[in-house]
Amino acid sequence: MSRTQTALYVFCAVLACTPLSCSKHEGPARTIKVVMKKYSIEPAEIHVRQGENVVLEVTTTDVQHGFDVPDLNVSESIQPGMTATFRLPTGRKGNFTVECGVICGPRHDQMRGKVVVD
Repeated sequence: MSRTQTALYVFCAVLACTPLSCSKHEGPARTIKVVMKKYSIEPAEIHVRQGENVVLEVTTTDVQHGFDVPDLNVSESIQPGMTATFRLPTGRKGNFTVECGVICGPRHDQMRGKVVVD
């Protein structure tokens, strides 16, 4: 095997083991639907188990919002008429604040929710 082939093999092996494909989540994902609108997030609390495979489907009924959970490194743009689908990190136990990451009106700062990982 040439050096180029070896390097390509190593690169492909590392790429195949990205966090999404080598996650510790087992079994099918539980999908949780979330709706954002001025000035609420529904459900206001999302309860999951540590290590659970969870996918969020987030929509908005009005303007653009941001589904941000800073302590879990989640920052997703939520566009009107579209569904944002993404995996929720569940590796750490705790209570994590969900906030709107896009200024959406005068009560934007009150738009909060919570992710609880038990």
